[in-house]
Amino acid sequence: MSADSLIRSRRSLARGVGTTTRRNRRLSGDPDLQPIPARVGVFQQPAPPVVIDTPVCIPSDFWGRQSWESWLTHEWHTDLDTLRTSDGIFRFDRQAIKRMSFSGARPTLSTDPIHLCFASPTVAAVAQVGAGPNDLQFIEKSYSSRLWHPKQTTKIFDHSLIGAVERLKAITWKQGGTLYEFTWRFKIHTDAGVTAATPTCMNRTGDETQTIDRTFDGGSVAQPRRRIKKFHLVTSDGRGALELKTAPWGFMPATTRADTSLLVNEAWAGDSNSGNITDLSRLLSVGQPYHGLCAPGAITDLAGNALPKPSPMGAPRYGNTRYFKHPSPPGVPDASLLPPDYASAGYEFRTDAILGSGLDYAPGKSILPTVTSWLHVNDSGLVTVLDLQLVTDTAATTTWNVIRYDQPPGSVAYFSWTVLGQIQLTTTDSYLLGLPVNEWYPRTRTGTYDLQLSATAFDLRPMIPPGRDRTFNVHLQKYIQVESSPDGRSIAIMRGWYEGFSSGYYGDGDNRGVIATVAVVNISAAGSVGSPTVVWQYQHQYNPTGAYTQSKCHGFAFRNTGVLHLWTSTKVVGWYPPDDPLGRTGHSYGIGDLSFSGPSLVNAADLWFGQDFVYRITNNVLLAIWGYAGVDIGFGRPNVWTTEFSTPNAAYDYYATMEAGSSTGRYATWNPKTWQFAARKSGPITWV
Repeated sequence: MSADSLIRSRRSLARGVGTTTRRNRRLSGDPDLQPIPARVGVFQQPAPPVVIDTPVCIPSDFWGRQSWESWLTHEWHTDLDTLRTSDGIFRFDRQAIKRMSFSGARPTLSTDPIHLCFASPTVAAVAQVGAGPNDLQFIEKSYSSRLWHPKQTTKIFDHSLIGAVERLKAITWKQGGTLYEFTWRFKIHTDAGVTAATPTCMNRTGDETQTIDRTFDGGSVAQPRRRIKKFHLVTSDGRGALELKTAPWGFMPATTRADTSLLVNEAWAGDSNSGNITDLSRLLSVGQPYHGLCAPGAITDLAGNALPKPSPMGAPRYGNTRYFKHPSPPGVPDASLLPPDYASAGYEFRTDAILGSGLDYAPGKSILPTVTSWLHVNDSGLVTVLDLQLVTDTAATTTWNVIRYDQPPGSVAYFSWTVLGQIQLTTTDSYLLGLPVNEWYPRTRTGTYDLQLSATAFDLRPMIPPGRDRTFNVHLQKYIQVESSPDGRSIAIMRGWYEGFSSGYYGDGDNRGVIATVAVVNISAAGSVGSPTVVWQYQHQYNPTGAYTQSKCHGFAFRNTGVLHLWTSTKVVGWYPPDDPLGRTGHSYGIGDLSFSGPSLVNAADLWFGQDFVYRITNNVLLAIWGYAGVDIGFGRPNVWTTEFSTPNAAYDYYATMEAGSSTGRYATWNPKTWQFAARKSGPITWV
């Protein structure tokens, strides 16, 4: 067979039309082939596992950089967060630390600088710019990766406030230039301790030994409260310490306010022991939770039921009170931020405040430095402390600077200020201006002793208050404090005299203090000081040989509405004619000829005597002993004496309100917010 024939035969067989010589029959064609399914998935060679090598050991101890070394100064995040009390008065800066630098292997050796770089709630941690090529860096993984112990109640030392705090449980670091991470875990005071032999590798996961091993430093002018100086960690390799060697002290503090410490809410906790939890924590809320009638060692309601009190608790000093109300207070925090025992302990954060003793924000804890200072709210809502700084004091005129302290309310010390303006208060009465300048006629003004009584019935020089011998054993006001409106944008100031001899010539009582001049001064939200507006000017009208009319001011105080209340009286004194049928001579006193602005329980038409039997017990409570015309029982209307307390809103009978029983000194106080009045046979007492 030729090649061509062979090729044609094979092609025919392939098409199924060929024949075979064996049987001389047709062959069937090949069956249809099924397509190969499409490939599913993609093959990829797996990546090799990441192997994170454990870096070389950075040995303990870590010491803070010292004065002769670089990187001494800490750095802070600039995203400042300020926590305020619900009433807007106290404020606590919560500025997060950004970098602290240490040396390792101390004390035997010293490594290159080790930079601890921290995150803030809003800014991630980054490696320290400008660090040397051999510097080591621990960079916090993230703020959100921090772990916290359960929320607890903290005492705010030394302000007698409370707050809610979370203490740091764990912080995770990434060692710079590597993928290696490790965690430091911290304890609280109830955790069991651990220990090991020294030294150790500080760049390893570890646990704090126990909080009692922490040491603290501070107490300086720059840092009056103590902060952490040293703590210890135990890793798998042993035990090591991180220690600051120079001020400022502290490690991740909850607040940068230097005059404040956060303490465990237990009696043993103090600023210098492990109860100090200012560091390694975050402050969630803070406030003044104590409200009621304060007496030495107790806070009660008006009925005497016990209310929450701080421990320890400072005693009231005076019965004075002042009311503060921020125009737009921050308000009470969300329940999730309040102390865990807020409801069960009966605590209450409020949006306004009563200053006990006229000076104290919390019981026995002054928020103001002087009796001439007050709280003021500026145009940005910031509460600051303003004060009167005496410039000159002459017979006719007193001049003060109005200053604003640079330190916030409640500071340990107020040592720098800005002068906002100057005010002058002038007395015009010629009789007062002509009084001798000696120990029987001392001048008084806002900020001095409130001189009202003579030392004795025979020694007519002034008694240094608070006296009580001729006022039913009730203590008198000690100092003439500045009066301030609820927002501090108005104040009332005064000038006066004590008259050692002359008052006996025309007075009908023992009070020898004269309020000469009272004025209101406005200080705008921006701090602009206005000129005094005189609301009272004494005019001496006494006439030893004829009739006269004498008006007096007995006190002044702001209501919680911001309106100034003045207590005044006017006495019309007659003169018996030469031909009086009963042969009477000299001055005559008619029923109803004495008027009092009140409040008073005595019917105004019946007032008879007592213009100089009105005494300032506090800045807003007067004790008045009135002679009034009683009921005629056939012999004319007799003179009847009664004793009452007068406040800006109501009057109270002395015997109905004062506790019965013997006493070495009685006290009274008025709540300018609720208008409640209290009188006790022991004290002092005041409201917060």
